[in-house]
Formats: sequence, C-alpha cells, structure tokens
Amino acid sequence: MSKPTTKKYFKYRSLSSKTDRKYACDILINNQLYFASGDSFNDPFEFHSIIDFKGSKNQILDYFEKTGLENDFFEIFHQMKKMSTKDFDKQVRPILESVSYNKIQGLVKKRLNSLGVLCLSSEEKNINLWSNYANSHKGICFQFESVEGNDYFSQATLVEYTPKINTLSIAEDYSDKTLMDFLKKISRTKYEAYWTHEKEYRIIKDKPAAYKFNPLSLKAIYLGCRFDPKDDFLNVVKKYKPDCEVVYLQPAKDSYSLVVKFRKNAEDINSEHFS
Repeated sequence: MSKPTTKKYFKYRSLSSKTDRKYACDILINNQLYFASGDSFNDPFEFHSIIDFKGSKNQILDYFEKTGLENDFFEIFHQMKKMSTKDFDKQVRPILESVSYNKIQGLVKKRLNSLGVLCLSSEEKNINLWSNYANSHKGICFQFESVEGNDYFSQATLVEYTPKINTLSIAEDYSDKTLMDFLKKISRTKYEAYWTHEKEYRIIKDKPAAYKFNPLSLKAIYLGCRFDPKDDFLNVVKKYKPDCEVVYLQPAKDSYSLVVKFRKNAEDINSEHFS
C-alpha cells in the first residue's frame, strides 16, 4: 500500500523592510507565524459577500444573536423578538433590505476583519507569487508540512475561487452552524479571474496574532533567484535552523520557469554555491 502524499504549504516573504525581515526571522527564531487581519490584504474585495436574510423569523433572530449583531441593533432586536411572524415580515424584512442592511453588511465585515488569517500557497515556484510577495524574487519562501503535535497546518483549507460575489443564506449556510464556521466560509472565497493563480490555502484563528507552530513543520527554505548571497538572513538560517534544507532557485534556460540551482542543508552552504 502506497504511503499517502504529505501536503506541502508555502509562505512567501519579502526581506525588503524591517517589518518584513522581523516576520521572516520570527519563523526561524521563535517558530511562529503571524496571522493577519483581512483589512491588511491587497484585495479590496477581501471578505466581501452578500448576506441573504430570506430565512424564517427564528433563523434571523438566531443569526443576530450568535453574531453579536443584537448588541448593535439592541432596540430593533428586542422589538423583533416580540413581533408576530406577520408583523415581522411586514415591518422588519424591508429594513433588512434598506440602509440598515448596508450597516449590517459593514458590521459583519468588521467581525471578519477581527479574525487572524494565514495565507499559504501550494506552489513554491510560482513566478507571480515570487514577484508579488517576495520582493521580485529577492526574498524567500518557507515550506511547511503537517506533522503530529502542535500543528495547525492540518487545518489549511483551499480558497474557493468564484466568478461572482459570494451569496450566503442565513437559512442554508448559517443554520445549525457556529459563527466561526459561517465567518470561515466568507473568508475563504475570492474572485477567480484575478486570484486563481495563487493556489491559495488559508488557516483561520480567532484574532490576528503570532501563533506557534511545531518546529518539525518547517521543511525547507527557498531563496529567490535574485536573493543576495551576502544577505545576513542566511546567517540567521544557519544559526537557528542549521539542518534545514535550503533551496536556491534560478530561471530555466529553455522555458519560462524556475528550476533548482542547489539544494543543501543550511550549515553546508558557502558563497561558492551561488556562483
């Protein structure tokens, strides 16, 4: 019986600023990755969705209660609870489709932005990702794999790429689910025309913060084809992850692709390997 293939996840990092370098070194020194807020991402439609309120009165009340929207619409919420179904349909539904509806959408997005999101890719030689997220191939890319123990990579879920804005029904998508399940579904949807090439996976946490990972999860560090061999980052790798595999990429000679120039343990690398 063949051994199941281990899923590999890749995190691209720039080294161009002090903040970028801090996050990269944090992976090596403290074995932790930063889960960011969605409003810091480069997609203006991040977490954008349409909430369909065509559920029953009880489903809508349950949605307000579990999402905390009852606190933002305290008076309306308690009025809704006292209403008959007939009055609810006549008075409340029009409100949900008007100005208040837009406010609700904004509040839902605010809660989504309070989550921590780690973005990964399934590809390590993706030219677009190296260009956009690793300072035009001058940065690095970390390879992670799921291992037993304190490991959140097993929670990684592939982003759903769709041709239109995602519509979520509180009756079908939220009923009998937790708030986190509902929020995760929204946060894992992107417009396919612009983002499919990223082959993105996401891991969601309750809030933006740095989260520890099992050190055994880090399997390799890729250096971009324009990485400076004199960059002190390489010394940090040698000091804290001497046994970690380092892979140096270079442009292929006969195709528009990236190929491996060398693959060695960090402690064995010297300047001659880059020439």
